[in-house]
Amino acid sequence: EVGDREGPIELSGETVDGDTYDLADQRGKVVVVNVWWSGCGPCIKEMPMLTEADAETGDDVAFVGINIRDNSAADAQVFEDRLGVDYPSIYA
Repeated sequence: EVGDREGPIELSGETVDGDTYDLADQRGKVVVVNVWWSGCGPCIKEMPMLTEADAETGDDVAFVGINIRDNSAADAQVFEDRLGVDYPSIYA
C-alpha cells in the first residue's frame, strides 16, 4: 500500500569523473542503480546492455552506477570510457 512505503533513500557521492551526484536530483523518475567494478565478469557483460537501455529510455529513466572495488576512480573511469558509459557512477 502507498501508506506503507518508506520515504526515498538518500544516495550521494563523488563520481568517478570527479563530479558530485545526488539521487535527490532525480526525484520523480525511475532510477536504475547498478553496483559494479571493472574486474567483475557479469558487470563487464551487462554494462553495454545498461548503456543501451540508458540511451533508449531517454529522460524518463535515470541510471547511476556505484563502483565498489576498483583501486582508484581513474581505473573506474577508464573502464567506463572503454565501454561508452554516459551515465554517472559514484566511486565508493
